[in-house]
Amino acid sequence: MVTGLVLAICCIAADDQTKGVERRYEDGPVKAEYYRAAPPKSRRTLAQSFVGIRHKTAYYFDREGRSIIVRTSKMEVFAVFVPDRSWNVTPNDQRLIDHEQGHFDLMQIGALQARIALKKELSTLVGRGESKQTAVKDLERRTSEFLARFDVKALDENRIYDRDTRHGLRRSRQAEHRAEQKKRLAELTEKFKPKPKPAKKAGG
Repeated sequence: MVTGLVLAICCIAADDQTKGVERRYEDGPVKAEYYRAAPPKSRRTLAQSFVGIRHKTAYYFDREGRSIIVRTSKMEVFAVFVPDRSWNVTPNDQRLIDHEQGHFDLMQIGALQARIALKKELSTLVGRGESKQTAVKDLERRTSEFLARFDVKALDENRIYDRDTRHGLRRSRQAEHRAEQKKRLAELTEKFKPKPKPAKKAGG
């Protein structure tokens, strides 16, 4: 570690900020080769990870009187890591990589929480307008408002994570946070596992 530098920082990538290849959380854990951006000359950190929550929406059109209605039929919410916006001065430092993985894990927690909320709120994501274009724009606004709840919460949790661990420098607190993050991930992931079908009775 270079004296006077913060170990790492996390940035939340808004949907309209990034371009290029993004790695989904399901693609696997953070690796050294994921950091493709050049460190800025004025940097005060050893690493920066650009992570965020993305979504893909399927919808269909309907009518109510003279209004065009667009209803969400399906929404996929997922966490991403953006290599072209992420940099790391010491990419082979596994302790640093693990800290950055914590930022990615927190975004995945946010994405899973959004998926759970969608089970109840998907039918409320409806856009209205005088044309298909204005109806879709209204739906996009409502969708952004829905996802903002999880973006803001994830950003707050990432800030607390960095502050409490001093960006990974406080090893005991780092270990505690990572253990808690893994526990939360396991609990949330379990909710999406298909339930086993009951066994058929013999001779039934």
